[in-house]
Amino acid sequence: MIFRLKKHILLLLTSILLLQPTSIFANISNEIIVKIDGKTQTYDQPPTIINGSVMVPLRGIFEALDSTLTLDGKDIEAKRGDIVVNLTIGSDTALVNGKTVKLSQKSQVINGRTLVPLRFVSEALGASVNYDGSKRIVTVESSESTSETEVTFANCAAAREAGKAPLHKGDPGYSTKLDRDGDGIACE
Repeated sequence: MIFRLKKHILLLLTSILLLQPTSIFANISNEIIVKIDGKTQTYDQPPTIINGSVMVPLRGIFEALDSTLTLDGKDIEAKRGDIVVNLTIGSDTALVNGKTVKLSQKSQVINGRTLVPLRFVSEALGASVNYDGSKRIVTVESSESTSETEVTFANCAAAREAGKAPLHKGDPGYSTKLDRDGDGIACE
């Protein structure tokens, strides 16, 4: 009787372990997770750490940060707004708006994919980076996601043409900064 009870308990415990492997073993993975503006990135070449730098495929990171990418042999140029980043595969320096920057890790080709240092690329393009080493998660917040773009109009007629209604003093979103003539009517 006791033998059968032990056998049933063992069977029950084994079943529980087999039915929920992802929740039990989720923190054991060596996978590096990259999130940009809250969206988990997927790359055909997984991110890897080389000499302390998280390296990611160049096209994936530049495109996720809304950059225009130009490749010419080993030379890489990315533009985002008024920022221009130039890298050369295998070089330990890069240019950001014409200024030389020393890289923590050279870009390199692994499995046919060019990997670049995620922190350098992100910060050079105006994003902030946070790495949680215990969870192996890199969080990148682009400047576009953390700040609102202010749009101003020459007058309320131009605002209406753009589909923006004027705001009156006391309305949510009303700002004296937007009320250029001080009449209590502002255009956002």
